[in-house]
Amino acid sequence: MTAVARYPAALRLLHWLVVLLVALQLTFALINAIYYERTPGFAEAAVQAHISIGVLLFGLMLLRLGVRLTRPVPPLPEGMCRAKRRLAHATPAALNVILVALPVTGWLKLAALGYPASAFGILPLPVFEFMPDVARRARNAHELLALALGGLLVLHVGAALFHKRLTGAAVLPRMGIGQTP
Repeated sequence: MTAVARYPAALRLLHWLVVLLVALQLTFALINAIYYERTPGFAEAAVQAHISIGVLLFGLMLLRLGVRLTRPVPPLPEGMCRAKRRLAHATPAALNVILVALPVTGWLKLAALGYPASAFGILPLPVFEFMPDVARRARNAHELLALALGGLLVLHVGAALFHKRLTGAAVLPRMGIGQTP
């Protein structure tokens, strides 16, 4: 058996950092939704964490895209049909677009409401004049993108598990999970 080619170490590290940040984002968004009316102070702290991590996620995604454009990536496993190959390229591309757009729409919503937000309490984010229509549209886009992200993550993880369990294709080791054959 030949060894499976892995993604470059920088891309693997950035991938798993983004996974961690997305999990934290979901956690803080859920905390805000659950505790908004019952414990506003707690919910506000979750919002501030969500904003800060969103800014960090945006920066990491830009770095990740830059690294991705300058480093070679391993080829897809042999024997994948054309449709699966297209899906294997389209899903991560869509995830990248969404993971850049989510922080932008989140910030745009806050900025258009005149909400004085900052990242980690030290980096103030620009604020606009009060524009409720822009804020509403940005909120709607943010929510739709979050739902699309959830669906794409299910597809992405499901495809990796499908290949691991049913086809035997070594896709997980490419991103650093498991041993290469």
